[in-house]
Amino acid sequence: SKVESGVKAQKEQINIKTLVDSVADSLKDKAQKKQVSIQVNCKEASFLFVRRYMSEILYNLIDNDEARNKIAENGFEKTRDSLIWDKIAEKYERLYLQTIDNK
Repeated sequence: SKVESGVKAQKEQINIKTLVDSVADSLKDKAQKKQVSIQVNCKEASFLFVRRYMSEILYNLIDNDEARNKIAENGFEKTRDSLIWDKIAEKYERLYLQTIDNK
């Protein structure tokens, strides 16, 4: 990965729980001023990524209500659309009709 200045960013093994806790802690004062609380519920896991990039992603996700709500809304809609029984029945009906047509 490269940052805008052209300097190669170094990937490293990151513990996501530790990083999320750190980012949430850095936003504690800002959250108190807005009279909101930040609750972290994260399991231990690690992966290879650029620490600074992941910190910025997490910071923006936690700090930006609009972006966070949009992501949640999109996830809900996608899940709802894929799991509604009418949609499931339509998918099976299409699959059945395709199977019959291919015989």
